[in-house]
Amino acid sequence: MKTVRVVAAVIKAVNENGEPIIFATQRGYGEFKDGWEFPGGKIEEGETPQDALKREIREELDTEIFVGELIDTIERHAKEKGYFIYLILTHREFKLEKEGLQYLSERQVDGIILFPIGLSKEYIQALYDLKIPIVTIYNKLDNRFPFVGVNDRKAMTDAVMHIASKGYKRITYLTPDMGAQEKQGLNTYTLRQRTEGYLDGMKGADLLDEVSILTKGSLEEKLEKFIKQNDFSSKTALLCLCDSYAIDAMTYLQNKGMHVPEQVGIMGYDDVDQLKYIHPRITTIKYSVLRMGKIAIDMLFQNMEQKIDNQECLLEYEIVDGESL
Repeated sequence: MKTVRVVAAVIKAVNENGEPIIFATQRGYGEFKDGWEFPGGKIEEGETPQDALKREIREELDTEIFVGELIDTIERHAKEKGYFIYLILTHREFKLEKEGLQYLSERQVDGIILFPIGLSKEYIQALYDLKIPIVTIYNKLDNRFPFVGVNDRKAMTDAVMHIASKGYKRITYLTPDMGAQEKQGLNTYTLRQRTEGYLDGMKGADLLDEVSILTKGSLEEKLEKFIKQNDFSSKTALLCLCDSYAIDAMTYLQNKGMHVPEQVGIMGYDDVDQLKYIHPRITTIKYSVLRMGKIAIDMLFQNMEQKIDNQECLLEYEIVDGESL
């Protein structure tokens, strides 16, 4: 008999009435369609249960810790208007997203808030052909779809300038492999905006000769390359795509005996709740996930009444200083 080791997260919270609630997701596809499940999955070879759970939550919830706040905001405002929400997780797989959208279409939902994973003309046209109002968040499509996000390019430019203002001369950027994702047809809008912001910032800080982007390989391989590329004799910083990267990078470097910020500075992006429990507190960029959810659902209601093209909202952001620079 084959044994498959799995992990699952039971995420408990309290609603606005003080009642305990459990976070679960309803499958909109596959063999167990309409069933409910906890975030989790199979433990891969070489993983501890803790590492597997961390990876699965990141893969399934995608926006990590703050996804709960986003969903809660959307659900609360939807209920105020008499609507029920379906939550479908696609794991950044086109097949699962297609099945999920088909599921929603068959149920004749009134509107969809989508974190789109594709960007091709065929992908965008298929969404348009659903004839269902769609508001996109984080990853942008075209002007036919309302969009809510952050001015990621400017925010990352400001991050570089902030790090440079503290005397750092070497600022390396840690990000996923956009090229590999684009070859798979994945939407890399947010990744690209943040990378371009890094380059703009390096130019603004007169550090173009020091541009260094870690994109290829696993996180460990990227960080080993970072260590080998630097002698840390001058102030050196690692600017990360998001806070989860910053947390993992800092943990890895600390386990290598390096001190933050004495030997290397670190900055993240998103201001996830986890940062409260990290020492030293990581400097990051903060924006309101609650406001994102409220604006997205308001836009959706507007477009359910009358379609509006060229509708976009970029949230304000701020740099939150920690102790990692």
